[in-house]
Amino acid sequence: MNIVITGGSRGIGFHLAKNFVSMGNEVTICATNTNSLEEALNQINVHGTVADVRKSDDIKKLIDYAVNTMGSIDIWINNAGIGQYSVLCEMTEKQIEDVIDIDLTSVIRICKILTARFDKIHIYNMEGFGSDGMLNPLMSVYGTSKRGLRYFSRALAKEFKKTDIKVSRLSPGMVRTDFLAKSGDYSKNKIMMKLSDEPEVVSQFLTRKVIKNTSSGNLIAWLTNVKAFMRILFRRI
Repeated sequence: MNIVITGGSRGIGFHLAKNFVSMGNEVTICATNTNSLEEALNQINVHGTVADVRKSDDIKKLIDYAVNTMGSIDIWINNAGIGQYSVLCEMTEKQIEDVIDIDLTSVIRICKILTARFDKIHIYNMEGFGSDGMLNPLMSVYGTSKRGLRYFSRALAKEFKKTDIKVSRLSPGMVRTDFLAKSGDYSKNKIMMKLSDEPEVVSQFLTRKVIKNTSSGNLIAWLTNVKAFMRILFRRI
């Protein structure tokens, strides 16, 4: 499989890329930071280029780069995202715009470009806190973007249900990356420690499921409600 992962130079995106490669797939990643991209390219055998998902021209250049490098694109994972770690009144207008644009609008933008160009492709959108309606007072904007992302992904899957364009979702749960660390001192939160996992573990599960999945409209979730409940009751930390 030929796979593109946005924001694949670090965090869960990096580990997804690493595991896809270990399974024999060819992967292209992008990042907005040249140093971050070069560091990732030095660690794993992937293709990579600088691209800002907020810019249509960059998205089109990323698509061209991936096609020219790999020959085709079978799977596209919209992973790039940023978080929110403060109450709304303390956020600047730019911070609000960036969260909405990167976490939601860019996904819509990318899907528009992909579905106009390709007749066959499987797009995966990355869910996050708030997708299922859970609330956190420090993540009002971020959660809103992820809630909207779920609606958009499900609607788009229906829109293309009679075609070879497929749209599914990934839900990694709580992953122990910088993203989670910035959301608070989770090392002192017993519930969060019980529910969180190392990115290597989560990415191995997700990559296997993605490769096996042939249906559109699926949600591939690592931390299910049942698993979360059992962990809170029985997992030791």
